[in-house]
Amino acid sequence: MTAVPYEPIRPLQEKEVDPNISLGQRYERMWRNNKESCFSEEAKRKFYERWGIELGLVEDIFRWDRGVTMTLLEQGLSPGILIARTGTTEAEAEVDIATISSHVKTLQEFEMAFVSSKAGLTAHFIRQLHELLLANQKTYTVVVPGQGFEDRPLPKGSFKNTPNNPFERDSPHVKIKSYCPPEDVEAEVIKLCDLFKDLHIQEMSPVVRAAWLHHRFTQIHPFPDGNGRIARTLASLVFLKAGWPPLIIRRDEDRSVYLDALEAADGGNLEPLSRLFFDRLRGEMLEGTSIN
Repeated sequence: MTAVPYEPIRPLQEKEVDPNISLGQRYERMWRNNKESCFSEEAKRKFYERWGIELGLVEDIFRWDRGVTMTLLEQGLSPGILIARTGTTEAEAEVDIATISSHVKTLQEFEMAFVSSKAGLTAHFIRQLHELLLANQKTYTVVVPGQGFEDRPLPKGSFKNTPNNPFERDSPHVKIKSYCPPEDVEAEVIKLCDLFKDLHIQEMSPVVRAAWLHHRFTQIHPFPDGNGRIARTLASLVFLKAGWPPLIIRRDEDRSVYLDALEAADGGNLEPLSRLFFDRLRGEMLEGTSIN
């Protein structure tokens, strides 16, 4: 079965999602009243580090269990922990820790710019985000139909110049779906940024805005690699601008639901993705405000 051609991104349609999905006054009040007293600098640091770890776990960039994650959060981001607990080499462990640190640093830097409105959502902003977030990744793997797998150098901060449509991993490597053609990426990203600024989107709750932005970005898939990480970071920035914690999608509990929700959004139903974002946000707020 041949994948359908790429369809340009579109504005949010009323039938896609309940526009009223929001935390409600109860959770808003709880978070506002307890954020400063319970979400200490130490707790916030660990939260952001967990975000940085899960950002890579969902993509299988890091491959360790939750016990290793908890040890890293409790004892600090140390290559020695990965060497002892996962059997990885010293060089690989140092790269993994540097990658987590770059995830956290990038979120913090872009949070300051995005939340303060010094930087709006633009194609340049998105390219900068990619350049910093993937600073420690040197290569990416592609499926070459009829040939197998191939590692290629990863250009940072540059939109793709070759197609990156996903193929089945097993021969004959049938194309699964179609992303935006390279020659149309710049125009589609600019369109994405313009649509996000549109009053129709801005009137929606942050949960719906984050889900819409995340999905439409993944539809374009503008970079050779790292698109999922950029999409979740963009959603996190929407949450942070609303005064909420960033979005954490957990590999162990959320990955299959997350992928199913993205597939539903491709079919015109943004409700599952918005509900997942809502559930994760509510859970993180409850957990965050319980830290003493």
